[in-house]
Amino acid sequence: IQVVPGAAPKQAEVVPPPPLTPEQLKTRAAELTREGRRLYEEKRWPEAVLTLKKALTTDPIDFDAQDELDKAMVELEKAASLEREMTAATKYFGEADYASALTKFYRLQQDHPEMKIFDAYIRNSWFNWGVTLLQAGVVDEAAEKFDEVLQIDSRDPQAARAKEIAKRYHGRQRDKVFDTFANTMTLRALDQS
Repeated sequence: IQVVPGAAPKQAEVVPPPPLTPEQLKTRAAELTREGRRLYEEKRWPEAVLTLKKALTTDPIDFDAQDELDKAMVELEKAASLEREMTAATKYFGEADYASALTKFYRLQQDHPEMKIFDAYIRNSWFNWGVTLLQAGVVDEAAEKFDEVLQIDSRDPQAARAKEIAKRYHGRQRDKVFDTFANTMTLRALDQS
């Protein structure tokens, strides 16, 4: 850098690297395709998509890269859809709209049977719905909700006890014992075991 008094420093010129030959471009595209395939196998969909797009930019007629990109895009869209649906379902759960939450969770469970966590989400949605109905004195509907819990997990002692109390008060007036029991029941967290 040469500095002249009273003038701004003169920047050194950057010389661009020489362009790659067609053979070098094919080699680089093949490397990027292999990297994209590895990322795909690791289920890192966004990174796989970006890498495979770079491969296609490097060699636009790389059919292998295009096929891999198409597969990665499908998986990326599935992941984005799962995230959107989960966000909506957990929002409904947080707002105590258990009917809407259950609709989403059952659909997600059907679309993603490998994700066993939905069993807990569904069970806890039914349980919380039963608790809110029991606390409101709607014992017959509460008993139905607790029965749903027991169909998922027959060894759930809280649901079994709550169902028993709800059935006991079918057609009966609420009393202090009922109110005490109902008011001591607590809602479950979404992923509570």
